[in-house]
Amino acid sequence: MALMERQTEIVDFFAKEQNHLHDYVRSRLADISEMDIEDLLQDLFINLFNKADISLHIENLAAYIYRSIQNRIIDYLRKKKKTTSLDEIIVQADGKTLNDKVFDPDSDVEKALDRQELHEKLYEAINSLEPKQRAVWVATELDEYSFSELAQMWGEPMGTLLARKHRAVKKLQALLKDYR
Repeated sequence: MALMERQTEIVDFFAKEQNHLHDYVRSRLADISEMDIEDLLQDLFINLFNKADISLHIENLAAYIYRSIQNRIIDYLRKKKKTTSLDEIIVQADGKTLNDKVFDPDSDVEKALDRQELHEKLYEAINSLEPKQRAVWVATELDEYSFSELAQMWGEPMGTLLARKHRAVKKLQALLKDYR
């Protein structure tokens, strides 16, 4: 049989048996996608069609094709990598999955980055204050001491402490004016 006749026979066979071949693969691989089945069959068809000496080896075309499909199925199973669902991966102790974290409408990465940048600028600005101004600002704003308590603890007049705090606040406002 000539090469051209054999190729025509292959094309006719695939056209006529396409649904059966599809069902055969589906019966062997339950968890395969439709696209993967089509890829597997198309790859088989192209390789079979392009063989130059096909008319020399194949006596029973149907048996040859079904055996080739079986070999492709074995190859597919060997190559198949285990996939993990995003719903199965638990990220933290809060019980949220990776999928919940990735698609969380409340999480705003841009806001988190802006907040982190603001914190860095704030720490940088506080560190740029004179030591006495920084001490008054930290004591009143972070440690929540009153000016009268600080005046007693440090032995400084309350007016001096108020003036230092005022200068510290003005400098911080100037340094952080872009983040208001």
